[in-house]
Amino acid sequence: MNEIFISCASGLETLLQKELTALGIPKIRRSFRGVFVPREIRYVYLINYCSRIASRVLWPVAKFSCYDQHSLYSDAKKVPWHKFLNPEKTFAIDPNVSHPNLRNSLFAAQVLKDAICDYFREQTGSRPSVDVQNPDIQLNLFIHQRSASINIDTSGLPLFKRGWRHHPTEASIQETLAAALLAMTNFTPADRLCDPFCGSGTFLIEAALKATNTPPGYLRDRWGFVHLPEYNEKDWLSLKNSCDSKIKTLPPNILFGADKNPQTIAICQKHLEIAGFSKAITVEAANIKYYRPPVCPTMVIANPPYGIRLEASTEIYSALGQFLKQQNNPRTYILSSSQEMVEATSHKIKNRTDLVHGGLDVSLFEMVS
Repeated sequence: MNEIFISCASGLETLLQKELTALGIPKIRRSFRGVFVPREIRYVYLINYCSRIASRVLWPVAKFSCYDQHSLYSDAKKVPWHKFLNPEKTFAIDPNVSHPNLRNSLFAAQVLKDAICDYFREQTGSRPSVDVQNPDIQLNLFIHQRSASINIDTSGLPLFKRGWRHHPTEASIQETLAAALLAMTNFTPADRLCDPFCGSGTFLIEAALKATNTPPGYLRDRWGFVHLPEYNEKDWLSLKNSCDSKIKTLPPNILFGADKNPQTIAICQKHLEIAGFSKAITVEAANIKYYRPPVCPTMVIANPPYGIRLEASTEIYSALGQFLKQQNNPRTYILSSSQEMVEATSHKIKNRTDLVHGGLDVSLFEMVS
């Protein structure tokens, strides 16, 4: 229990390791759907606030052999829960269970809940309440091959919830995946990036956060780590202020985009306003056939309709290909589930990276003219 686990989407483990190394975190150990790093509270602050790719930061509370519901209950009840909880706080449990004698994850979570509540009843005569929507303490229960681990989710809300998205749109890409894709494309502030299918603005805002050195957690106001015994407000605010001091202003005309749906553009503009980039990022309601960016982009990243995600046709991809030619064939990346549709751009596929988006198998295609 001398490590904390940093989770991420499947396939992003190497990218996450590289990011955390750049943040100065040593002794990173790659695992399935995440990495382990040394158990230090300063790393909890830093990763939660500054990682663009991580999903959650899990702090270990207990680890023990688990044979059945009785051993789960008895060992969970031995945890000194008063260090993390009290009867005035609420909690929730996120279970992930694969065990021959515990076939139902929700049942395993119920056993853990009973152990926690009985612990407090015996200690204080009262118990904390469960709040699955907005708990003070989010617990993670993982049982695999007769081994159980209980963790506190120090992130609270998952880290893709940056704080600017107030109006979700159909098939929005998750913020952490968008940030990972920008890292894969080697986007830098020297690029002039265009998203001609910008939707609610995820790529543009993630690019703006990166270009301005704005921590992805800048707009968040709740964190699970404040409930850890190791939490020190002075140290947390010192780290936060140090990171915030490196934020730069976003120059105009380096990020811009369009979407054919005026309502979607209105939502995008609202998100840009909340994120603080509405004056520097230009977006407009325009069909890809007629869209003309304010300046010629050096890079295009596009998440056009595909498969069952949204109504799609090769005509859209053909129009995208024409758009790229009009813009002097900038460096281009397309996220899609259909290589056939991508080939309709009449551009060659230079590289393909397979991923998962919204439960669908998709790929990031790097294109050349």
